[in-house]
Amino acid sequence: MSTGFRCFVLSPFRFSNLRYPFSIFVLNVFEYYRVSFGQLHPQGVSRVLYFEVLCRTLGYDPTLLMFRRFFYWQKMVTGSRNISD
Repeated sequence: MSTGFRCFVLSPFRFSNLRYPFSIFVLNVFEYYRVSFGQLHPQGVSRVLYFEVLCRTLGYDPTLLMFRRFFYWQKMVTGSRNISD
């Protein structure tokens, strides 16, 4: 580790497999929904990160529009409420 930098680990970070700095996609989601990291439950953060991993695994760059459409369709199919409400 470089001099002058500190590392910290929080349980929500470990639970969500979250690393700092956040990707541009995650920052766009936070900005769109007007939330900060501290306002989200670890499962909510996990949902965003899992979506990002899924997109990248399938060869797509995740976008906010794609994220919103995916969870809108999930809501229509399952009738569940989620982050995109």
